[in-house]
Order: sequence, then structure tokens, then C-alpha cells
Amino acid sequence: MLRMLAAFAWVQPIASPDAKIQTVSLDDVAATFVAAIDGQMPNGLDLDLVEPEAHSLREISSQMRHWLGFSPAIYEITLPNFCVFAVAKLADALSWLGWRSPLRTTALKVLSEGVLAKPADLGQFGMPQISTLPKTLRKMPVGAQDRLFARMALLAPVIIACLCFFWLTSGVVGIAWVNEAALVLKEVGWAQGLAVTSVLFWAVVDIAIAAAFAFRKYAYSACWAAVGVSLFYLLASTVTVPSLWVDPLGPLVKVVPSIILALVARAALEAR
Repeated sequence: MLRMLAAFAWVQPIASPDAKIQTVSLDDVAATFVAAIDGQMPNGLDLDLVEPEAHSLREISSQMRHWLGFSPAIYEITLPNFCVFAVAKLADALSWLGWRSPLRTTALKVLSEGVLAKPADLGQFGMPQISTLPKTLRKMPVGAQDRLFARMALLAPVIIACLCFFWLTSGVVGIAWVNEAALVLKEVGWAQGLAVTSVLFWAVVDIAIAAAFAFRKYAYSACWAAVGVSLFYLLASTVTVPSLWVDPLGPLVKVVPSIILALVARAALEAR
């Protein structure tokens, strides 16, 4: 979530900017775990692994932007609670489809209460104290791949939503205006029944692809299905109705960007 927040260009949308958070690095958690199983700590010990200083979410977001090499935000947009709550509820609903959003109602509740604890004194066990956030970020190398991941994590939901909408609209329009769509095939010699059947069949295929994009489990396969069906549309249209290539509205030319977008989505879905 922090990487996605930092990936916004020019502006910084944020909710609960003054919420206080104490961070901990994965390295510190791992080192403490190793020390515990090596017997450096007594059994039954209860420790809060957090840095000594608390930061506001605004400060953490700013440091993440700097760490990733993004320019500071020109303007901060503080999102109202009802807006963030609506997005979180939508994320909760999408979880039933297999999508795992970092912005869920549970995360918002925890954030609103603050992520605070009493820092453990690890020095008594001969261990260094928990690293502060600036020190943690300095120890983590960052490269172009990290910047790309942050941007793709932010764009991936938009890409999937666009593809789902594109294929659903294509199928619904084909069914709603089946006779008009079949007219294109009739003009090149197809029989009425065959033309209508073809339009309805491929409209159902389009809707099935849209449904597959909606489910995280099938979204990866939906990308390949979208590419395959799109290529078939281009090939079949070139053979049967080649005049569509010079149609002023460009119905075939517009298929090419959808193929590229499906390939981008496939790559984005591999990020986790």
C-alpha cells in the first residue's frame, strides 16, 4: 500500500495523514527470531518489535517517495473518510472474487487507531535496536524495477477493470444490436441465420472473457483468451470483411491496443 501511495505522480492522495505508525524491517524481525531460537532470549518473552520513533502516514509516504526516487508531491489530497470507506468496502467485496487489496476495512480500522507499541529493549540480549524507518530504507537497495513495480501495482487494478469493461460491453452490445451487427456479414453474402448465430456466439465468448477477468483465479488465463480471440477477430475479419480496416471508426485498428493491454495485464498479474 505504501509503494502504491508513493507511485502517484504530482499529487499525493492520502487518508488519515496524521495517523501514527512505528515500523519494523523484515531483517530485524528475522534477526530477533533467529536469536530467540538460538536461546539468546528467555522462554515466554513478549516483545513489541517496533522502531522507537513514531511517524505520521504523511511522513512515511513522503519518505517512500524519496526512497523510490519519485519527485515530491506538488499537492496533497486528503480523502474524506466516507470515500475511503467506500473504496475499502469495494475491496472487501472483490476479495470474494479472489482479489487481495491492501486497502481493506480491517486495514483502515488499524490505521485509524494507530500502529503504536512500546519498543523492545534488545540491547539486554546483545542485539542492536530496531532500525528507524530512514535507516531501514537506506539498507534496502532500490532500482528501476522497484519504481516499475510501484507504478504497475497502482495501474494493475485499473487495467483489469478496463479489460473487464471492454469485453463485457463488447458482448452486451453484440447481443443488444445483434441484427445490426449481423448486417455486416449479410452484406458479404452470409445467410441471416448464420450471421445472427455467429454474432451471438462471439458475444457470449466476449462476456465469458469479461467474467474470467473479474475472477483473480482465472484472470491470467483470460489475458491469453483475450489475445487469442482478438487475433481471431482480426484474421476472420480480414478474410471475410477486409473493408473494415478502412472503416472511418477503425473497428479493427482498435483491437490492436486491446491485445497489448491484455499482454500488459498478464505481466502485471505475475507481480505477486
